Amino acid sequence: MSIHCRKKQWLALLFTAVVILIMAGSLMPMAEIPESEKTWQEKIMSVITNLMHVPMYGALTLVSLHYFECIRFSRLGGAVVSLLIAMALGALVEVLQMYVPGRFGSLSDIGLNAAGIAGGLILFYKIRCKSGG
Repeated sequence: MSIHCRKKQWLALLFTAVVILIMAGSLMPMAEIPESEKTWQEKIMSVITNLMHVPMYGALTLVSLHYFECIRFSRLGGAVVSLLIAMALGALVEVLQMYVPGRFGSLSDIGLNAAGIAGGLILFYKIRCKSGG
């Protein structure tokens, strides 16, 4: 098996793992505690949980961009497909959260997803430019 094929398989596996982490983390039921009754630790954890959208969607975008480059998509095609996949997953998760106890979809989460996606795109192209790609 060529190095190229192995890289493609590892990227596909990593992509799947990131999608599973996002889905599991986003759709796990949580206790419904009114904001006024939360301890300061619970409030901090809530903020951290929300901020995790950025690195998770950044990782998803970064891995998918590498995958599409590996399978020789055009630069624009890979970026568009990666963007569509990440945004569709983010929207799906927000809709599904309406049916999970203690979870709710929000526009701020979609904004954090978009920030992560933009960060993943920027990081990918910065790495690519430094490596001469």
